[in-house]
Amino acid sequence: MPNGDSISLEEAKAAIEDLLKLKDSDLTDPSTSTALPYPGVGRACTRPEVVLNFVGRTTVRELLIRWYESDYNYVIYGPRGVGKSSDFRALYCILFGWVHADNTNAGPIAPASALPHGNVKKKRLVYLVGETLSIAETEAMRNSLLFSFLAEGSDTVICAIQKLSSVTNVTEFVEARKQQQQEEFYFFVDGGEKLDPLDFFQGPAYDSGRKSSVSENLDRLLRTGERVWWCTGPKSRIVHDYPYSITLRLELFAYVDRGFSLPEFSTYASRCVLGKLEGRLQSIEYHTGLVPLFLEALCECCGQVTRDLLDSETTSCASLRQSVGLAAPLEPSEEQMVELLSEDDYWDKVLLRFAQHREISSVRKKAEAIRLEGECPDAAAMACLDATYVLDPVRGVYCSSFIERIYTRVVRAKEEKIKPYQDGAWMEYVRRLSDREDVEVSWSFLGWLCEDVLANVIQKKGLVLGELKISGHITVVDFNIIPSCSVETMLKISPNNGYFYKPLDVRFPFVDAVLAWVDENSRLHIVALQYTVNIDEHIKSCWQFMSLDYLRTWFPDIDKFMTADNVKLHYVFMGCSSKPEYSGGMQESWSRSTYETPAFQQHIQPFDDRSLPGLNAKDYKLLHEIASNRVWKTNYADVCDDGFGLLALERVELEKMAKEKFGMKETGRKAFRNKALLINKIVEMAKASGMGSGRLQARVVVSGKLQAAANDKVATSCELQGFRRSSNICKCDTLCFNLE
Repeated sequence: MPNGDSISLEEAKAAIEDLLKLKDSDLTDPSTSTALPYPGVGRACTRPEVVLNFVGRTTVRELLIRWYESDYNYVIYGPRGVGKSSDFRALYCILFGWVHADNTNAGPIAPASALPHGNVKKKRLVYLVGETLSIAETEAMRNSLLFSFLAEGSDTVICAIQKLSSVTNVTEFVEARKQQQQEEFYFFVDGGEKLDPLDFFQGPAYDSGRKSSVSENLDRLLRTGERVWWCTGPKSRIVHDYPYSITLRLELFAYVDRGFSLPEFSTYASRCVLGKLEGRLQSIEYHTGLVPLFLEALCECCGQVTRDLLDSETTSCASLRQSVGLAAPLEPSEEQMVELLSEDDYWDKVLLRFAQHREISSVRKKAEAIRLEGECPDAAAMACLDATYVLDPVRGVYCSSFIERIYTRVVRAKEEKIKPYQDGAWMEYVRRLSDREDVEVSWSFLGWLCEDVLANVIQKKGLVLGELKISGHITVVDFNIIPSCSVETMLKISPNNGYFYKPLDVRFPFVDAVLAWVDENSRLHIVALQYTVNIDEHIKSCWQFMSLDYLRTWFPDIDKFMTADNVKLHYVFMGCSSKPEYSGGMQESWSRSTYETPAFQQHIQPFDDRSLPGLNAKDYKLLHEIASNRVWKTNYADVCDDGFGLLALERVELEKMAKEKFGMKETGRKAFRNKALLINKIVEMAKASGMGSGRLQARVVVSGKLQAAANDKVATSCELQGFRRSSNICKCDTLCFNLE
């Protein structure tokens, strides 16, 4: 049944039958997954689902303990999406079963102390939902009462409840049952934030009058109860301004660090594709924090991307669907999804789709709505601005690192507008973090700062690459899809102006940023930046980015300017020592490079005042520390040295090459799980056939300008490889480096 639809009496009775069959362990054991029915009649809420596939949560066990160890009212609160409402429903369902057994003299199935006061009065558990109350309060109250009596109430009582036509009637009915039938009422209210009369900025909402009226009427009903348990968001009025009905004997239960535990996630993931994606756990945890709402969004994106990929890869798919009268793509099997999403290229597509998902769009809207009036020193201060997605406001812990990054970027941008810092708001932010004595900063969790900090610093301070001094007006442009820009258009940029292109949500494996800048002589400099302290781990990125096929994705008309004097290409390893040690194997792989590459200058720049002028010594150390803790794991690293140039090709193109040039019959994902393995096989067959990897593509000519002047270690390495040394030039058949 779709959420928001109406549940009939017959459907509600069937739900009760299912509910009474549940065991406590079904909903508290992390190794179990159970279909949890919706405890209601009439209009259903929109989330969570009407029939919920519920993973056993230790949180439910904790709530049960609190229920039967005290008779206090409770407010259960936490960030959006963490599973509060699902756990709250599970709690109600367990207690409903306990109370039903006690009411019908079926024997106590719960601990004796779980049933309040141990008396013989009948108990009525009433489950109310803020969403349905805000739409039609009387109907919602009447239907909630109806469900609480449905399992054991007589037809006369059911008819009497169905005739209740006002909030006053509902309240009078409850009072009458308490006096005449000696019944006790216990209220559970989910989604209390839906009744808040205040908006995001704590001002009156557009329907504040209506919500205030509903809240007052609800409070009248709740006063008739023995106990009231609320489940709500962290900014709800209930959390900060308690209604009279629950002021006495009140306790709070907060979801702090309450995404799925690893056992709970394991059970959840076992029923979807996420559980089959070995090696993706770190990425999944970074983006979702193992929070149910965002895991569902990521699963949805996995399905969308794999459907799109299968649709595009199967040439006859469109015509086939038309012939059988299908409008939508065929659903991929789980095996197909696992095969596709084992590819780094395709997993990146999933993460990009996730970054554009409606739930992440909601996160961005909340973040953008923040009003900042001064400096925001740390994550804890930022969490106070909006707690919608905050687990622990004291420590500034968000639902996921990805969401924290979204908020951090928005706040830094707002800080920059309020108080333009000399070295940029980002540099000031990392200084504040490093100066804190009460908290030890773990830069391994903040390695993503590198892109934002350096973009801000370069925008403010410029960048020096030997004799090239980049400065002036530089505009930072965030992107999730490569901004395809023509070189011809870029050449029209005014002198000493440029654009700094920085990935927004998804890392790109071959480059961290691209700077297009025009000097005073109207020459366009295209500078690719890779932030790393270890060049050996990223040297492939240089050749991959500078391959013509990949360059064309950034600059479609780059071929026309291959020999133009007014267009210069640069690749910069930012953060490396000026005296790198290249292994012999790396030099050999360069000379056997397999992909056509235009002439470009290679720069190896440490973090110092020669490349980033105007910062202090501590700043350079901070930048080095942040860069050294950046983690980017990918199976691109599985590609052998001879094959990294082929990474520019899509999987379909590689399979075509394997079949046409090498006669390979099996090239699909069953034979080669990812692109890296297929590339390695192509290179192996090229060697076996005597073709040599160098003949797979055109000759490579590279002009690399090293910042280390006549570095002896590099020269020695070149000589060991049999290169001819002439003056300041090392030569081989396919490579030319200028060592100045």
